[in-house]
Amino acid sequence: MSGFPSPHVIPPSSPYTYTIILLHGRGSNGPEFAEDLLEAHTSKGLNLQEHLPGWKWVFPTSQTRLSTIFQQEMDEWFDVYSLTDPSLRQELQTESLRQSVGFVRRLVEEEINVVDGDSGRVVLGGISQGCATAIRAMLSGPKLGAFGLCGWIPFPGDAQDICSNRDTPVFLSHAKNDGVVDFELGLQLRNTIQQQLAMNITRKEYNDAGHWIKEPEGLDDLLDFLAVAVVSVCSRDSRNFRAAV
Repeated sequence: MSGFPSPHVIPPSSPYTYTIILLHGRGSNGPEFAEDLLEAHTSKGLNLQEHLPGWKWVFPTSQTRLSTIFQQEMDEWFDVYSLTDPSLRQELQTESLRQSVGFVRRLVEEEINVVDGDSGRVVLGGISQGCATAIRAMLSGPKLGAFGLCGWIPFPGDAQDICSNRDTPVFLSHAKNDGVVDFELGLQLRNTIQQQLAMNITRKEYNDAGHWIKEPEGLDDLLDFLAVAVVSVCSRDSRNFRAAV
């Protein structure tokens, strides 16, 4: 897709069932995020790929952009001036966020076509700025599974205007000691989705995970969410999934 590198794709190691699309944070990229995430382990000593062998993993990489605040080029989904107050200089976010959301929406549509139009078999997630982008794309797209780690919501004031889908189940997690994206921004994300949009969310808070997913509890919680909110709607897969989890 024009302007974006080809995604890093990890194929399933057993018969294909689902696709998960995961967006990296600012300054990272798809392969790097894949390596870091799949090095993390659950309480069973397994990584997510080992728990979900029938899943296809798609790790896209953002465009390289000039970061206004850092005054250097880096991989980022959109330009943002402040993560303490993302409303500052919001005009910097508009065009790059629009481009990235369009790219992610096209990726989602491609994967929905792979599963014969069953959008419930596609999960969209991300961390940090990848979470912010994934949430924005999710709100204006078809019903999926969705999750966000250590993130926030861009332009919360227009969430109701762009929201065409309130049926997607959403998992959110955030650590209270996150030193990159303030915990309060995570609360704003939760309140926007849960209270303004009346969407079904599962949110987990941790004390000491920093700007990352809590190991192993956060991975266990994410797997529990996928088992209940995504896989259980496809009864033919749920028994095998729960056995693996």
